[in-house]
Amino acid sequence: ISADVIGRMSIVPPIYSKDGLDVFQQGEKGHIYACFVDTSAGVGGDYSAFTLLDVTQTPYKIVVKYRNSSISPLIFPTIITEVCRRYNDAHVLVEINKSDQVAYIIQAELEYENLLFISKDKKKGQIATGGFGKHNSKPGVLMDKKVKRIGCLNLKTIIEEGKLLITDADVIQEISTFI
Repeated sequence: ISADVIGRMSIVPPIYSKDGLDVFQQGEKGHIYACFVDTSAGVGGDYSAFTLLDVTQTPYKIVVKYRNSSISPLIFPTIITEVCRRYNDAHVLVEINKSDQVAYIIQAELEYENLLFISKDKKKGQIATGGFGKHNSKPGVLMDKKVKRIGCLNLKTIIEEGKLLITDADVIQEISTFI
């Protein structure tokens, strides 16, 4: 992401902040929200994190951010679903590289319905679905080189084209050092 674009970003403090949860905007009736989840082992190294976006219209906005390096993968799904339910049952995409435990708990134990599933197609690769009709679909996305390349390129594009507003200090810092 170009330094000029990052330099134009301005930080807006959250309206609520506690235990790694930063809320920038309350959920609004009729709005569409999407939540992107990155899981970790919860042992103090990498962060378990999620970003919840208002995708009703462009520019998209970060409305909630969560980061915690010590949260157990057994507790993390409850936080995700509690927050997402307050945002019109936001659609949730969980990265499952380290473990599919978080996605499984969200689906099977917490019975959250707006969890995105991925089915594998030999020609097209991974395809996002609602989990219906495909016998080979599983909750969550496996981040391989192809998915990461496409995702990073798309993120770069929507940020540089002004289609995603980033006003969180942690996110700005992370994208400014991301390689």
